[in-house]
Amino acid sequence: MLQRKKNYLSLGSQNAPNPVQQNQVSFQSQSFSDPTIAIKLPRLSLNKFYGDPSTFLEFYGQFENAIHKNNSLSKVEKLKNLKSLVGGGAASAIKGLELKDENYNSALEILHSRYGNKDVLIQAHLRSLLNITPIKTSNDLNALRTMYDKIETQIRNLESLSVDTKKYANLLTPIIIKLLPSDLALDFTRKTVDENWSC
Repeated sequence: MLQRKKNYLSLGSQNAPNPVQQNQVSFQSQSFSDPTIAIKLPRLSLNKFYGDPSTFLEFYGQFENAIHKNNSLSKVEKLKNLKSLVGGGAASAIKGLELKDENYNSALEILHSRYGNKDVLIQAHLRSLLNITPIKTSNDLNALRTMYDKIETQIRNLESLSVDTKKYANLLTPIIIKLLPSDLALDFTRKTVDENWSC
């Protein structure tokens, strides 16, 4: 009798569902699908171009990526966007073009020929260097940093146009000296002279 009970309990334990295994099967049998998360990106805002050649490449780079290469837009829509993003002389240059497919390429050609010409761009960046506001005191660190950033930007722009720095180095040095406070300009000049003598 005792043996029968043992056998019964043994068989019962084998047939009884294991609560741990049951939970595992239940968990594995559930189907999980990641919910689609809609991320609303901030609306892209493009700076308008008013006819300053020194800012044309930056403007057109943004326009090209956002509008020109957007295959979902027709040429008429691209032209409409282009007209809304230019002002001043640039707007006047393409003002007379009607909203037609064939006029989109014409508008781009007009803007590139007037503002994207290499010689025009080089002159514009050099003018930007000449128009940087001089610093009056060497204690104004923020103004010095701002001046440095402006000079660096124009130099990078010239390099992007494949302009050899050696060609305008002699012109650039006196421009920078005039922008510096008198004490820094004097120190810069002395170091330059010392370096030339040591060569």
